Amino acid sequence: MKRLSIALPDFLTRRLNAGLPFRLAKLWELWDALLDPEIAGLAKPLGHRKQTLVVGVEDPVAMQEASFYVSELLDMANGFLGQNYFDKVQFDLLVDKVPLNAARQPVQDVRRQPLQQPGTLGKHLNDFDADSVVARCYKAYVGLFKAAAVEPQPKKSKTRTRRRA
Repeated sequence: MKRLSIALPDFLTRRLNAGLPFRLAKLWELWDALLDPEIAGLAKPLGHRKQTLVVGVEDPVAMQEASFYVSELLDMANGFLGQNYFDKVQFDLLVDKVPLNAARQPVQDVRRQPLQQPGTLGKHLNDFDADSVVARCYKAYVGLFKAAAVEPQPKKSKTRTRRRA
């Protein structure tokens, strides 16, 4: 019996002809290892548009330098995919784009912090006109703390679970 992690990609490749997306994902993951370190430092994978390989660079000078490596980028990508899939390379400035081979950020343990009730909570309820927007907002604010006091606090477990993004 095969493990699911081995059997599923084989199944999807054979039955659904989904091999290319898996190989592309692996290409983005192994990008730095497949390229010469000099080229990998300049060019970061951003994806593809049809048969165009989209590569990100830091600045216009790096774009000019990376343009000399177009044939190496195409040879590496097509060789890894096992077919002549890409026929050209498009360079984009990274600016605020995240490359596909970027290290994933660790999942932070985000828990709701308990509300800290102000000492003068509710003191000003009668200071406002009851029909005013300010009075309704202040009353809702006071109610927020009353509702939080009624809710039982969740018990802390001894084991930590991580959420996936």
